[in-house]
Parts: sequence; structure tokens; C-alpha cells
Amino acid sequence: MKTNIWLFSLLAVSMAGGSFAVAEEETTFEVNVVNLGVPSQNSTGGRGDFRREVLSSGADWVLLYYGLNDTLNERQFVDLPKFIFNLNRIVDLAREDGITPVLCTIHDSNEEALLQRHELEVYGDERPNEKIDRYNQAIREFASEKGVRLADFAKVSQESDGKIEWLHRDGVHLTAEGNQLLANTFYEVIQPDLENGQIVMCLGDSVTFGSTVSGKGTAEGETYPAFLKQLAERK
Repeated sequence: MKTNIWLFSLLAVSMAGGSFAVAEEETTFEVNVVNLGVPSQNSTGGRGDFRREVLSSGADWVLLYYGLNDTLNERQFVDLPKFIFNLNRIVDLAREDGITPVLCTIHDSNEEALLQRHELEVYGDERPNEKIDRYNQAIREFASEKGVRLADFAKVSQESDGKIEWLHRDGVHLTAEGNQLLANTFYEVIQPDLENGQIVMCLGDSVTFGSTVSGKGTAEGETYPAFLKQLAERK
């Protein structure tokens, strides 16, 4: 979506009893938002994709939404030390390449729906959402210690419970409303420094990809990158 901003300038100058007007000028604010979500991907896979897809791409921002597969998908489990190692490596490489990284906490699951597909035993001594809480706390601490921008979607989504239907019936993915909420959360973090013509790479799993909404794998339709692009181009 393109926002047209019309700038009108009228300069009246007394020149032998005459005057003239400066022509109107049109400017636009555009941001290139790229959806790099990969279904079922964990932070280890994301670290590899970051090297292949983002480094030396000319990106200005990289938004990271990892942790759901690391914590909930037993085929993709990544323990907490390795998870933080992966995020740290992405952050360091991004900064070396002049890219601003943004971390994000992950939302709670609907455990009843989740456990229809996964056995409770795979989560050990903690409930799935307790595991998510533990990883989110580590993300917050890492972001603070490292001085990385943080979009706290876990907090925002919890505060939205009962207000909007943000969680898909499968208990893990987001609805269109949930993707709007995630886009808003990221946008509030990047908006003050977002500039015209910048490239924003959205790196993550099936939530970023948009597996349950229209526009899968793109910045169109109802994916969070699509809503982020709309917000950015209203700036």
C-alpha cells in the first residue's frame, strides 16, 4: 500500500507587481517488507537462513520470531542454551553487516488444542506454556544484556486475551487478528527509526510464513509481514 503525501508550497514574491507559485511536489513512503518464514523451522534453521538470505542482502532490519518449534515441536526441540546461542549469533552477524536486529517473545499456546497433537510427556517436568515462559524470560534477559530491541509479543498477546480472537483453533498459530497484533508489536519498536526505502526482513517459522491465513509466504494478504507493510507505509 502506498501513501501519497502532498506537499504544497506557495511563495508569493513581489516582483514588479507580480507573483509566482512553486509547483506542488509529491513524495511517497515505501518500505520493502520480505517474508522469510519457514514452516516448522527452529532457531538453528533460522541461523542458517539468516546467513543465506539476509547477510549481504542490503537489509536494514531483521525481525526474529523464533521459539515455538524450539519449545513445542519435539522434532525440532532446541535446548535453552543453544537457543540463546543461535539468537546471539544472528544478532552479532546482523550488527556486523549493518542490520538492526529485533527480538521478540513468543505467545502462549492453547495447551488443550496443542496436546491433541503432542504428548504431554515430551515436555518433561513442565507444562508447554511453562516452557514458553522460561524461554521468554531468557529472551528478555538476553535482549537487555545485549542491548537489542525487543518486541514483547508474549505480554501484548496475554493482555489481549478475551478481547480479540488472536489464536488459531490449532492452539499455536495466529489468526488474521493475531497477525495484526504481532505486526503492531513489531512496528511500535521499529517505527521511530524506520526510514523511507528501507528493507525489513521477517525471519521466523510458520507464524511468520502465515500458514493459517491468506498470503502464505508473502507480505500480502493476512500475514504479519503484510500488516507490517501496511503500517509502515502509513508513516
